[in-house]
Amino acid sequence: MENVKALTEKNHMNDFKRWLERLNDFGYINYWKVLNSADYNIPQRRNRVFCLSIRKDINVGFKFPKPLPLMKTLDMIIDNSIDENLYGQVALNSHQKWKQEMYEKYIEMSNGVCSGIYTNQSKNFGFRPPLANLAKTLKANAFDVGFVKGDCIRNFTDLEYWKLQGFTENDYNIAKKVVIKSNILKKQAGNSITVNVLIEIYKQIHKFYPKDFDNLKMVSLFSGIGAFEKALEQLYNTK
Repeated sequence: MENVKALTEKNHMNDFKRWLERLNDFGYINYWKVLNSADYNIPQRRNRVFCLSIRKDINVGFKFPKPLPLMKTLDMIIDNSIDENLYGQVALNSHQKWKQEMYEKYIEMSNGVCSGIYTNQSKNFGFRPPLANLAKTLKANAFDVGFVKGDCIRNFTDLEYWKLQGFTENDYNIAKKVVIKSNILKKQAGNSITVNVLIEIYKQIHKFYPKDFDNLKMVSLFSGIGAFEKALEQLYNTK
């Protein structure tokens, strides 16, 4: 199971506990932990709760993967050839004026480092500073996740969305043959699970349950753009 971090916080924790208790009643041992994609070599701050439920009769334990060094920066993901800049556009109303003021703060605070931002946040939410070398959390219901680099500010492209979830350009090109609209491709990526995190979880499952990986086939009806399958494919390719 994968879900937003808020599931483990005050407003939802009781419901989460009841769900775990129900699984326990059905004969499962549950292991859960909040993992951040940035800890698994993806330059995106994305905290998600993962839960692995194992039948009690076959349970031999489980530990979630330890964080890995971040070898890939946000600057390695973006396409620097794209000539687009939200900063410096003429402000036609108070909201647009606020955004231009916000962009100036982004540029000053990022100090030339490619940093993740939200490009369309309301003044009512207050100012949320840039995140050095990391993208902010991709979302499925809004497409204002972007970056500041020098005096350039723009939203991520749909391809950059996919890369920030651990997919390759080839994966994206295959999907684009079927899904033409950019906002749909972004929504799919924003709703996906980060492939790199799944790979490390698979490695841990393999460590505790190696025989269960013999000729394993993955069929997921709810993995969106195929993160489970992609991670399993990469796992077998590195074994």
